[in-house]
Amino acid sequence: MRVFYTRMNFSHRPTRLAATACYAALSIYATPANSFSKGTPRPIGWTESGIASMYDDAKGLTTAHKTLPIGTKIEITNHKNNKTVCVTVKDRGPYVAGRIVDLSHEASAAIGLTRTQGLTEVTIKVVNACPS
Repeated sequence: MRVFYTRMNFSHRPTRLAATACYAALSIYATPANSFSKGTPRPIGWTESGIASMYDDAKGLTTAHKTLPIGTKIEITNHKNNKTVCVTVKDRGPYVAGRIVDLSHEASAAIGLTRTQGLTEVTIKVVNACPS
């Protein structure tokens, strides 16, 4: 059995390409200023505010952040008592909506976050290096 194809109409292609290009161009302007892809370096002094929690697996002055590159030094300030600690991003997380960092026990203790509290409001700031 032979099938004969008639000439196909490709007139829809330029419209789709134009629509795709237009959408891509507009999406640049729709992206929030503070949204970065995972591992994108932030400038020194970049800040973010939100909820911090503590997690059990980490030791030392370390933290987990969703998008900051591993090895980034950040200064974390507790809004309740203005205590500050400088930590290194060593892991990814937190994976709970609304939280920006997971802190190790040592880092949590340094800013006055206890296990019974569990959560606190903080501001994080990217720094060049932690003071000794």
